Order: sequence, then structure tokens, then C-alpha cells
Amino acid sequence: SYVYSLNGKTADGNSITLIPSEMGYENAAEITTITLSDGTTLTFDAGGNQNGPKYYNTGKGIRMYPKNSMKVSSSKKIASIVMTVDVYNGVTYNASGDLQANPGTTAVSENTVTFSGINNQECTITNTSTTTGAPSQVRMTQLKIVYAE
Repeated sequence: SYVYSLNGKTADGNSITLIPSEMGYENAAEITTITLSDGTTLTFDAGGNQNGPKYYNTGKGIRMYPKNSMKVSSSKKIASIVMTVDVYNGVTYNASGDLQANPGTTAVSENTVTFSGINNQECTITNTSTTTGAPSQVRMTQLKIVYAE
């Protein structure tokens, strides 16, 4: 598991931002748990897919395949989570919008997926895509967790 240090660049009092490409992962590294500098953890799970979440240099992001999930756990209440995904050769890697937040609702706009109405210390985001190939993947290049006031 990696500990992500923010170096004062991307944290403010009410949110924290993860940028996978700044974490020093090897290409094709399996991602299981990430602990952010404020103690919030991201726990990734294959969910029954033969491919679990991995970091790739191509697209500079963490790929989540169908059935893969990411559980965000914090000591503070989470208001919303904003995920930025890769756009490559005209494909927006947001699993065609087939993402579910529990608890919370999902809104997709181009390469930004917003999970809102969480109001909990934990939220599990699951790739619920039933398609195959590129449209079924999530390629997360940035994740911003916004805490409740």
C-alpha cells in the first residue's frame, strides 16, 4: 500500500485530491489500498472480475474494469466525490456512465463523474458496466473527495 503525500499542492481544508500519475507507481501495478495524507483510505477490489484495478502509464490513471470497486473510507463525512477520467482517441473512459455509488447518486458529464449525496464516512463506487472492451473501463486520472462542512 502506498501513502500519498500532497506536498501542499492539492489539499484544502474541505477536500483532498488524488492524482495517480504523481504517486510513482510502476506500469501495470495492481492497486489494492491507497492511504491519503489525511488518513482517508481507498480500498480497491476486483469484485469477481479476473482483472483487478491497476495503474497504467498509458492514460496516467487507475483502470477499473467491470465489477471492480473502490471503497472510500474517512474519519470525516464525505459530501461528494469527483472523478476525472481519461479521454483517449475519442473514447471517454467512464464505463459509459455505468458507475454506482453506495450511498449516493451518480452524474456523468463528459470526462467528469460526480458522486453526490453521500453524507457518510464510507462510499463504495462500483463499475457496473455489462459491456466489454474500452467502453466498459474506468480510467481514473484524478479523484477529489469533498468532505461535509
